[in-house]
Amino acid sequence: PKLTVSATSGDGTFTLNGGAVYMHGDYDQVMEWDLWGDYYHQLSDGVGAYVGGGYYSFRDFLEEGKYAGSPELYGGLVFYLPLTPTIYVAKDFDLTEGTHATLSLTQSVPLSDTGVALNLVGTIDYNHEYYRPDSGFSYADLTATLSLPFGPLTVSPMATVQAAIADDGYFGDWGIFGISASMGF
Repeated sequence: PKLTVSATSGDGTFTLNGGAVYMHGDYDQVMEWDLWGDYYHQLSDGVGAYVGGGYYSFRDFLEEGKYAGSPELYGGLVFYLPLTPTIYVAKDFDLTEGTHATLSLTQSVPLSDTGVALNLVGTIDYNHEYYRPDSGFSYADLTATLSLPFGPLTVSPMATVQAAIADDGYFGDWGIFGISASMGF
């Protein structure tokens, strides 16, 4: 589950998020809980920037019931060009003291005049001792989300496929499916 609260002030938007990852099956418990917030500002017609920070808490597999937390700062640029290239860089200050960066390309395809759209995002990740001990490209993924508006409610089924680039066992090839609902008011 995830909760997001946003407020727009002038040319910028403040966003506060909280979320948790719950795994069924072998673990059947919360594996991670996170709090993060950021500020986005439109710098010009063609570029936006955001900065933020978060605190991420991961289940400690060595000690039952314990979590290991880590603060992080991040920032990025959004270029309003075809495919909306977005650069994101994050720095961890505790668990790994590493850095990772992503480059994403986004395309939204309107499917009707009522707001139904297919949203595609492709991402490639570069890691420097962030979630793997080595440096280099880690993975590439593609996410497809179908936005279905129903008045103030939007229901969005999604699917992501990921392909590992690094051959070190930290990332694999996988797929995930889900659905989200959001409401504006």
